[in-house]
Amino acid sequence: MLYINQMANLEGLHKESLPLLEKYRDLPPLARLKTMILESGVSISDLDLLSSYPGIANYKTKYAFMQPFVENFQYIDKATNNTIVPSELLLTDGDNKSLVKVNFNQDSPLVLAPSGNTFIIADKSTGGIVPITIELVQNYAYTEKRLPKDIDPEEHLMTDCVQIVGQDRIGILAFEGCWHWNTKKACQFCDANPKREGFQTLMPSLNTLVDMEFDELSWWEKYGKGYLDGIQYTFKYIAENEQVGPHQHLQLMAGNMPHSETLWEICRQIAERINKVRPISTFDSYLNIGAPSKDTTQYLRTAKDEMGFRQIAFNLEVVGEERFKEVCPGKARTIGYANYVQALEQAVSIFGFGNVRSNFVLGAQPTEELIEGVRELAKKGIVADYSVFVPKQGTPWESKQSPDMQEIVRFTKVLADIYRQYNFKGIYCSLSSRSNILNEVLENQ
Repeated sequence: MLYINQMANLEGLHKESLPLLEKYRDLPPLARLKTMILESGVSISDLDLLSSYPGIANYKTKYAFMQPFVENFQYIDKATNNTIVPSELLLTDGDNKSLVKVNFNQDSPLVLAPSGNTFIIADKSTGGIVPITIELVQNYAYTEKRLPKDIDPEEHLMTDCVQIVGQDRIGILAFEGCWHWNTKKACQFCDANPKREGFQTLMPSLNTLVDMEFDELSWWEKYGKGYLDGIQYTFKYIAENEQVGPHQHLQLMAGNMPHSETLWEICRQIAERINKVRPISTFDSYLNIGAPSKDTTQYLRTAKDEMGFRQIAFNLEVVGEERFKEVCPGKARTIGYANYVQALEQAVSIFGFGNVRSNFVLGAQPTEELIEGVRELAKKGIVADYSVFVPKQGTPWESKQSPDMQEIVRFTKVLADIYRQYNFKGIYCSLSSRSNILNEVLENQ
């Protein structure tokens, strides 16, 4: 407790680089710090730090503690601790900026502490302050706005319908949840961010599918119309009232459903509403959902020609069929590894070489095994993205270790070389790609 009090008052802290920041001198400073945060998470100097911060409602935060629970095909967070932490941090070094997703870990060697009206990150053991500017990420003004009664009688928040991730990625979720969590077959690493008991939102939740006797079409008919109206209204409001930048990335994504046909139809309807406001093809746009289980070419052409997406992503998470069965039991059972790979390969002929992507979880399998698979996919025009594995409360891998900084840096450098070889582009940008350092490395060399 003495240490926490000292940190809260900034006693004895001094401006110096951390030893780990000195270790990888060939990486830009922001990439080094971002890697450390991804590897170790961040602790906070006082559990009440953010709750008492002036105007904290204007910044992106999340609950520090989570207790996922599945019962009767419903997936909720039963935690009651209301401690909040930043969900994102903006890192600045001179003219260079980067954004990182924050995972709370009170055992992390990195501690977030107040410094006047802003924050610093310091080494918990030495008290050395990282010489990089640290800022909370401010919400866009629309996040305080509610839908009008004629659109939504309950006047839910607009953020139920459209979110802005990082600085400039407009994100839309087709619905709340993933059926593999509801059926206890989720990917081993995934926490899926369940909502707390009693939380009400306009976004349809798969938790209510059981109430409709698992009739997906009736479920969407009941909950989808109001949500589609809300998406169209909010998207139009953002287009007319917010200056999203410096870029404008657009992502439509979803968890999995019992039947992929319903998932794709829901996404088609959402895309139709977006296109009424502004063509999806004019954005740096991504459709990131589960692969079709049949009629793959037809669905892919719809995504490109009718919906207007410029890039598409089917996330394998790991390379290899046996690994896939082990790590992603729900995906393996409903779609299968071979179908995912086949869909990725077919997508290249429709979206083009380098416009088809698949995310992988670094740390979910031996790195050399992953690198070999990524190289093979690259030859076919499939771009590998990655997120760093972080253990999450309530998941099967909550006790599994994250890859260390050396492994993250090594893999990133190899992947960057693959990107250069095939002229691939990084996903989004360094201000919206929150879970890896690939953009920072590509921009630095």
